[in-house]
Amino acid sequence: MRSYYQSQPVSVTGLVATIGVFDGVHVGHRSLILTVQQEAQKRGLESAVITFSSSPSALFDPDFVLQSISDPKEKEQLLEDAGVDVCITLDFNQEIAALTAEEFICKLLVPWNVKCLVIGYDHRFGRGRTEGLEEYIRYGSAVGIDVVQAPVFLLNGTEKVSSSKVRSLIRKGEVHEVSRYLGQYYSLSGKVTEGFQIGTSIGFPTANIVPHFSEKLVPGKGVYAILAKVNGKVYGGMLNIGTRPTFHKNAETSIEANLFDFSGDIYNEEIEISFISRLREERKYEKIDHLQEQMRKDKMAAEEYLKELL
Repeated sequence: MRSYYQSQPVSVTGLVATIGVFDGVHVGHRSLILTVQQEAQKRGLESAVITFSSSPSALFDPDFVLQSISDPKEKEQLLEDAGVDVCITLDFNQEIAALTAEEFICKLLVPWNVKCLVIGYDHRFGRGRTEGLEEYIRYGSAVGIDVVQAPVFLLNGTEKVSSSKVRSLIRKGEVHEVSRYLGQYYSLSGKVTEGFQIGTSIGFPTANIVPHFSEKLVPGKGVYAILAKVNGKVYGGMLNIGTRPTFHKNAETSIEANLFDFSGDIYNEEIEISFISRLREERKYEKIDHLQEQMRKDKMAAEEYLKELL
């Protein structure tokens, strides 16, 4: 996949393109991309995604807090994995926000040599998002761009898929459901830093993880079965997101992973976590041995989820 940013010239013979944020590149996005690829194949052109480096909401809402399903590198990799030929990334700024749909088509799509624009079945673009497919077809026709609407996509024929729904599920910790919508496990990458050493003291040493991308959405508090990739090797494990209420009051939320069948020092190493399933909520225990017993049960439960994956 070739990647272009903002105003870089796109030197290609012609594109079939679609527009959107594509956060998470979920199964609905992939259905749209498949339509783009089919249209490109029919025309002998390349497939393209025109996307944005941040959510348009950040420009219009001063209280908006960006929480992304995928960081910029992840999104680019996911688009490449989906078979997209060209990715064009724009900063959604005041200048782009001020463009009408007609101006967007004439000022951006024409110079990029877009020959066909595929519109998601419920997608609108342009200032105010007041226009729809009929207007897009008319504006495109005037400058030689076909406009095609993608078919409705429903997961299993019944479920609408959206990035906002995926975010809601991640916040609730429902990572098993998230994997259905993403078509893969939800993941988080970061660096292992020195933690509180509490896990080691009770027989479950943990890696304290600081995510690389501060705007990456962290699943809700609880204990999870995970896969962890360190130095190219994958380990099963369990992970706690929370405030360690058995040991602390009002502590900051931390992300701590216990890797099964692992020994060694991984401080300052890169780690990638894939969330397989949520085991339980985080809770406070009155005695340390009660917590230890629960963690033994958690490990057994996690191993059950992971046995087919390792």
